Amino acid sequence: MSEIDALETKFDELETVLKLTRELEKRQRSNVRNYYQKQQLIASVRATTYVMLYNALESAMRAVMKSIRERIEADGILFGDAAEYWRLDVVQAIFLDRMQNGTSHGNVLTDFIPLTSLPLAWDEQKKDRLPFSGNFGQASALKLKDGLAIAWAAPPHTLVDGI
Repeated sequence: MSEIDALETKFDELETVLKLTRELEKRQRSNVRNYYQKQQLIASVRATTYVMLYNALESAMRAVMKSIRERIEADGILFGDAAEYWRLDVVQAIFLDRMQNGTSHGNVLTDFIPLTSLPLAWDEQKKDRLPFSGNFGQASALKLKDGLAIAWAAPPHTLVDGI
C-alpha cells in the first residue's frame, strides 16, 4: 500500500468520525438535560479528530519525502545536476545543525566543497525530515509546491485570501 493509499484510508476513517460526531451533535441539541456535558465531549472528539488528521498528513509527508530522497540517492544524481530545491535540502540536512550550533564557517565551507562533486545523499535520520517547521498549512503547501516546481493549482474555493 502506498503512502497516498494509506493517507486516503485514514482520511476516510476520520471523515466517518466527523460525520458521526455531527449526527451526535444534532441529536443532542434537543436533549437539554445533559447538553453542556455532551457538548464538551463532542468538541473534544472533533478536536482530537483534527489532530489525528494533521498527524496523518504529517506522517504521509514524511514517508513521501523519505521515498523521494531515497530515489534520488538510488539514481545517483550529482549535486550539480539536481534541482535547486534538492541541493538546498541536502545542504540543510548536512550543515544546518552545525551552523546553528556555532561551528566555524571555515570548517563548513571546507566540508562543503567536496559535496558539490558528489551524488546527493542524506543521513538516515535526515531522510524523513520535513521541509517545513511548525504547522503545515496552505502557505507551506504552496511554498513546497513551488520549491519542487510542481505544476498544480489548488481549487479556487480552497484558497485563503492573500495567498
